[in-house]
Amino acid sequence: MVDQLKGKKMRKKEAEQVLQKFVQSRWLTEKEGEFTLHTRAILEMEQHIRETYPDAVKMCNICHSLLIQGQSCETCGIRMHSPCVAKYFKSNAEPRCPNCNDYWPHDIPEVFDPDKDREAGLSKSNRKSLRSRQH
Repeated sequence: MVDQLKGKKMRKKEAEQVLQKFVQSRWLTEKEGEFTLHTRAILEMEQHIRETYPDAVKMCNICHSLLIQGQSCETCGIRMHSPCVAKYFKSNAEPRCPNCNDYWPHDIPEVFDPDKDREAGLSKSNRKSLRSRQH
């Protein structure tokens, strides 16, 4: 099949349609005209990426999964996903690197808690429905 594609040119409109299909099927993410791999693509390609680019791959020091974005220790260079940073340093007044114990200078993100967010959403909607019943 690849041999059949050699020498074939794709029009700009066709290329845009292909890119949009990749976005719709969550292989790519588009933001302000730039396309990047969607989380789905990264997760499904993790093993291939590890094997193909072993020297370039960065791994999270906490969950040991492929790391694309996150924070790193300025002293020893270990890296962590932002959600892993949030969980690891949760309720830690003076965060220290899990590898070298040096002070962690970055802002600590909040831990994402879907149950807490769901409860907050429910309580807001409950308040609205109570108010509408009172009027």
